[in-house]
Amino acid sequence: MTNSTAHLITPRIAEQKHWPQQAAAHRLTTRVPMVSDSATVAQAEALIKKHARSFDTIHYLYAVNETGRLMGVLSLRDMYRHLPETLIKDAAVTAGLVAVRPEERQDKVAYLALKHDLKAIPVVDKDRTFLGVVPGDAILKILYRDTRRDLLRLANIHSGAEPFDNVLTASVGRLLRHRVPWLLLGLLGGLVSVRIISGFEETLAANVVLAAFVPLVVYMSDAIKTQMEIFVIRDIAVEHKLPFGRYFTKQGFVTLCLSAVFGTVLFLFALALYQDLALSLAVALALSIAILSSIVTGLVVPYLFSRTKFDPANTSGPIATVIQDIISISIYFAVAARLLS
Repeated sequence: MTNSTAHLITPRIAEQKHWPQQAAAHRLTTRVPMVSDSATVAQAEALIKKHARSFDTIHYLYAVNETGRLMGVLSLRDMYRHLPETLIKDAAVTAGLVAVRPEERQDKVAYLALKHDLKAIPVVDKDRTFLGVVPGDAILKILYRDTRRDLLRLANIHSGAEPFDNVLTASVGRLLRHRVPWLLLGLLGGLVSVRIISGFEETLAANVVLAAFVPLVVYMSDAIKTQMEIFVIRDIAVEHKLPFGRYFTKQGFVTLCLSAVFGTVLFLFALALYQDLALSLAVALALSIAILSSIVTGLVVPYLFSRTKFDPANTSGPIATVIQDIISISIYFAVAARLLS
């Protein structure tokens, strides 16, 4: 066996210093069996036996041409199924080769390995020159890292963020510091709601029954807001790159359907109970609009907080709730004043 047909490759990739932190290049090994595609199975076997202890991974044999371009991949299991005189280029898989560029993200490499059931992923440059492979143990480390990160994100623990408040171990002072400011904002929002209601005293005096529907409108919009809030926080944790525009559009359509359904139900109920068409239309329309407005507080607010270092358990809930309450009350009395004046 000569070096022209089988040899350990030169670690050219090590000279590069500009790869992104999560690039596949940082998981690359060059100590793999590589042979000329014109070599025979017998020559490849001799190479593996001679250098077995030097390889970082020997699941696959990589065939290259005279310029170092990756031409095919042959698993060791398949290699021993061929006759010794068979040429590697005739035995190796050449069509549909799975390979990545050195700048490819590591999680994409792990995804390809799982999708195609591969124990190592070859790395090539823009000219398909073979640079090395991301071996199986590196792929497992990537998967472990990403799984651990996703589980922590699902628990709302982020690197660089403030530590998660453990109620059993954190001091009372710490718990109060992290909760009181946001609850104070909620209290101020409640006072704003009181001020809004007092501005519609004449409308309430003329239609006392309107007061009976205030808790219902506020509750329904808050409930749908809370559902969306839980969904978006969960989905942001699970999805690495949540397509928020498409996500917002789909949730918006669902919310529109919910507003139509519950608005119709309330209209029929109010009409049957009070025999007042104008009143029934006012409370039903107000409920529908309030439910539609919940998409802002249920999606946009938690999404914005997910981009900060604040714990959404302390921030998103109180802030989104008070904003939704103010919006719902404003919509309710504005619609009622317009239709019942």
